[in-house]
Amino acid sequence: RDKIGKDFKYRVGINTGYSDNKVLMMDFEDEYIYRQIVRNGRTDIGTWGMQCIGMFRSFQDIEEYFDTYNITSYMGMTKDQVRPGMLIYKDVRGAQQADGTYAGPDGIVDRNNDQVQLGKRNNIYGFTTNLGADWKGFSLTAQLSASWGGYTTVPAQAIGVPSGSNIEFYNMPSFWNPDNVFVYQDVVDGSGNVVVPQNRDAYYPNLNWSINSVASSFWRVSNTRVTLNRLTLAYTVPSRLFKGIGIKSCRVNVTGQNLINFYNPYPDNFINPMAGSYGSYPNLRKWTVGVNLSF
Repeated sequence: RDKIGKDFKYRVGINTGYSDNKVLMMDFEDEYIYRQIVRNGRTDIGTWGMQCIGMFRSFQDIEEYFDTYNITSYMGMTKDQVRPGMLIYKDVRGAQQADGTYAGPDGIVDRNNDQVQLGKRNNIYGFTTNLGADWKGFSLTAQLSASWGGYTTVPAQAIGVPSGSNIEFYNMPSFWNPDNVFVYQDVVDGSGNVVVPQNRDAYYPNLNWSINSVASSFWRVSNTRVTLNRLTLAYTVPSRLFKGIGIKSCRVNVTGQNLINFYNPYPDNFINPMAGSYGSYPNLRKWTVGVNLSF
């Protein structure tokens, strides 16, 4: 707290914290599963998903992948069912063995045995800053907060088409720009006009294949959040203006909540982290006007 001159006063308050825990007692699994809470471990097991090592851009890529890594089953599909435009996941481990450990890569790529830790923990660091300033009858208060240290993934609802839906009738996030989505060959309409041109060098996979919406390192993003949560501007009207009408004081204020997000890790900023969960009714930015009167 301090002041500058006779009329200007300001204050800064910072709250910070770090949270952790260790699980000593619970109904632990009898057999070790690599994605679970273990004795003396944390309840926060982090973010898990497949390890993406590229994208199939041709049928030759598919042949080479299956031959190089001796793959016999890929996400429940045979080689004949795999198509260009699908993401490539790494064969990390085999099935669980009798002693509870996992075998090495076994040629079967699936979500049960081949996930890796994309982020060890969720955000563990954070702080909240409360700012305030007063000048004559005016006052301004603000609250900023930040948290960091973890990772998340792009929401599954934003990276896949619901089963049985036609893509042309489904609302997709803005980062699915046709100019940057994999297309194996020209897509033409009934008259032979090219609707979507071939694009085998695109960054994003073809969203027609559901395995591309599996949580993976391809979709990993930072979980860092930096936001302006609240801002209030108030003015206390001089009491001399109400002399003789029974009002002792009058204070007018305007408050905004959920105002500004300063960091957005999502592709093309298709969703604001302050909005809440993708696909759910969003958190709203609120403005409140108030008048406090004392008689």
